[in-house]
Amino acid sequence: MACPEHPFPAAPNDVRDIIAHVVNNKEGYFDTSRITIGGFSAGGTLALTAGVSQPKGTLKGETPVVYRNAVLISPPAGVVAFYPCVDLSLDTAIRAPPPLSEGNTNPIPPWFNKLVSSSYTPYGTDMTDPRLSPVHTPSTTLPEHVLMVVCAEDPLRHDAVEYAKKLKKEGVMVILKDLVRMVHGWDKTAQQGTPGGIAKRDSYEAAVEMLKLVYGTKI
Repeated sequence: MACPEHPFPAAPNDVRDIIAHVVNNKEGYFDTSRITIGGFSAGGTLALTAGVSQPKGTLKGETPVVYRNAVLISPPAGVVAFYPCVDLSLDTAIRAPPPLSEGNTNPIPPWFNKLVSSSYTPYGTDMTDPRLSPVHTPSTTLPEHVLMVVCAEDPLRHDAVEYAKKLKKEGVMVILKDLVRMVHGWDKTAQQGTPGGIAKRDSYEAAVEMLKLVYGTKI
């Protein structure tokens, strides 16, 4: 769903329902022993807050799940978040964006950030709701493994880096990949062989390596 037609909390509610459907696995379609949640930008934000809306332990391998008629305990799930917004309570419109390298442009200028935030969070929304911003989400709801990919020239980078440091202090196994000279959403237009294309390949490979780490198998 997209705002403003479907503002908060429609999106986290959708994520909640999808995860519940997969974990319940009534039709036996899913290998619920191998669950990883991920997303880009707002999708990364939703991935980091997903555990709040699930029964305790769902994303930490503590909840029994069914796969091929067998009840088992899943291994720790993981989260892969590319350039997420970790604190929607901040007024990003008053913050100066980071300096840009020659040839780069900021795809999310302050006015656009303000527009998106006001569309997604109607008047009266509790901006400290843990479903809204990862910084207000208890680290105990996260899986043990988190990969965060941030961009050096993204206005959202600073808060994401500080958030990753906080998670590490709280015992979450965070891998932070900080990409020099990249902007928010750079990978969507990156061409093979260019600096952006190389960064895209490297960061996507990092996501694959994180999955291998979580599942302990070749992918």
